[in-house]
Amino acid sequence: MIKQKCKQYSDKIKIKVFFNKKYHINNPLFSLETVLKIMQKDNFVIMNGDTIFLKNIFDKLSNNGQIQLVISNKNLVEKHDMKISKKNNLLIRVDKNLPHFNGISTGLAAIQGKKNREMFIIAVQSLIRKYGNSPHFWHDVFNSLIEKHVSVSTVRIPGKDWAEIDTVDDLDYARKLIDRYDSDF
Repeated sequence: MIKQKCKQYSDKIKIKVFFNKKYHINNPLFSLETVLKIMQKDNFVIMNGDTIFLKNIFDKLSNNGQIQLVISNKNLVEKHDMKISKKNNLLIRVDKNLPHFNGISTGLAAIQGKKNREMFIIAVQSLIRKYGNSPHFWHDVFNSLIEKHVSVSTVRIPGKDWAEIDTVDDLDYARKLIDRYDSDF
């Protein structure tokens, strides 16, 4: 279904969908490892596969050579949500267990600029060497970059512009959004 939807936009944007066949036995960092060669060549976007956004989401990302994480607020923040701490528009930390936070990650990020792509790739490889197959998330790459004084900008979107689908209730909510905004998703 995801590949079919992406084909609808192939004349407007270059999209490649990758599926980590070993996702059930390794962590999300390994999903990034499967596309490192592609990351070297051009700016790229990372998106969780269980998330939907309004069509204009990419218009909200600036094309200025930055690393950007799309964030939002939720009325009910759940334990599994990836919480963020930021100051102004710069990410300070991202983690599921942050005690104090001022937003959540939507599971969408843009990595732009040759130097930023190189730093991102090095961070992915370093974390895989460090943690192996233990449970770590691709968001950990941002914490690693921040520790090396690499800026990660945040782009805030309203909660009505996206939905993560983890449960039946989430699916019901996503369907309501799609029905309400119809062709905008």
